[in-house]
Amino acid sequence: MFSKATPTTYTDLCAVYQPKQIDDEIEYQRAVEILGDIIGLELNDDQDQYVEHLASRVEEYEDRVQMERLPDVPAIEVLRSLVEINHLSPNDLGRVLETHVVIAAEVLNGVHPITPEFAERLGREFCLRPSAFLG
Repeated sequence: MFSKATPTTYTDLCAVYQPKQIDDEIEYQRAVEILGDIIGLELNDDQDQYVEHLASRVEEYEDRVQMERLPDVPAIEVLRSLVEINHLSPNDLGRVLETHVVIAAEVLNGVHPITPEFAERLGREFCLRPSAFLG
């Protein structure tokens, strides 16, 4: 993507590609290509800041696209499916949620809500956005 050496200042990087909201697949592919060219290099502070901003724009676009493609599945059904697929017991779920097994069982049965803290822990465990477990 870079015609010569990788730009070293934030301003020069922005001259190549402005880290703004990504609205379509073409912009997304270009942003991913730029990130691919720069990630893995030893970065200075300006480059690191640019990568963080551009990566967050890419992540925002991916989240929007993912939400558009996902069927409207209740969060508890997402959790139940993941528990079943991964053969987790209530004890295992309790460890993931960092709570007592009784609370974990209540969450799984829909008696206790999935809190934002639980959603964060589930997101880490199953490599999903916490929002998949909320709502």
